Amino acid sequence: CHATYLDLYDALHAALEVDESQPQALQTGMLSAGFSSVRLLVQLCQLLISQAEAVLKQAHREKRDEAATARALLQLAISTSTHIEQSAMRARALQDLVRVATLFEYPETPSTSSPALHAYSPALTGAGARQGHKATVRKAGLPHRIEAEGQMVIHLQDRAFTGTIVQQGDALELHLHGLDKTLRDHYASVSIPLGSLIEPIRWIGGNPHAISSTAPVDVQGNLVTVLGHTELRLDNPQDRSLLEITFMRVEVRPA
Repeated sequence: CHATYLDLYDALHAALEVDESQPQALQTGMLSAGFSSVRLLVQLCQLLISQAEAVLKQAHREKRDEAATARALLQLAISTSTHIEQSAMRARALQDLVRVATLFEYPETPSTSSPALHAYSPALTGAGARQGHKATVRKAGLPHRIEAEGQMVIHLQDRAFTGTIVQQGDALELHLHGLDKTLRDHYASVSIPLGSLIEPIRWIGGNPHAISSTAPVDVQGNLVTVLGHTELRLDNPQDRSLLEITFMRVEVRPA
């Protein structure tokens, strides 16, 4: 236990000491050299997330504002996890991320206390599947990278309901199918619980926890709406991991 403790804090020290002025490739190399074990990366992410939760709970008890500190810890966990290539291991590393991130209070956010009608999480799809073709989908923590008609997409799943995140230029679009009948012919409100932690995305309306759909749900229960704009690219391996993490949970409610 003592040796593991020392290894974790050596890893944390290495992560914090990376010089931002160094090229990205060099930073990646340093991380790869310093973190020879994927398991150690997973433990580091879990440590950072649990530390963020402890900071928030302590601050709540002492009536202090430590949101910035907790936010920085969660962002470090996210950036560290992007170096984990295996989807299952990255899912394990970030298994508590959404829960801890939602401990933050956003005064500017309308109440989302009502249960979401749909709560999507990423799904793995068989390699080679294309948009518009049948694919076998299984639940997983993060999506497999799927090329659909020249596009990279993120597949989403909520029970029998499916959806995708696609990119058109700098716009991130949400495509959902078979939505609840109460949503049809009405506008929807979309919440991205991790959206406020991903700064390079400019969300529609400025609030990722209450994005009003740009079009109503049609009579078949389909919805296509722009979520935001970003310079991050789904077809760029360095950006794709960050976007996959962003959409670990997507909630849909009546507007």
